Amino acid sequence: MSDRAGGAIDTSPTTAPDPVATACDDRTAYLLAELRCAALRAQLMQSDIEAVRLALKGSLITPAQALQLLHDCDVLRYIEPTPPAIAP
Repeated sequence: MSDRAGGAIDTSPTTAPDPVATACDDRTAYLLAELRCAALRAQLMQSDIEAVRLALKGSLITPAQALQLLHDCDVLRYIEPTPPAIAP
């Protein structure tokens, strides 16, 4: 084996070649990757909710704007806002 400049490339006799992956290994690796992505998406949603909460608390946005932002971030389903009940 040689590199682009024509020099020899030595392979290490102590490094074992990677074992052939099985279908089960592939599925496990794929599922682990999907779970990592899902955890990151959940963290992003949490950050979006916290940002809207702080903006509303600091009077930077109105409640209507907060609801719109939560809707735009697709996290409104976790809030389920209901207006306060008015006593008769």
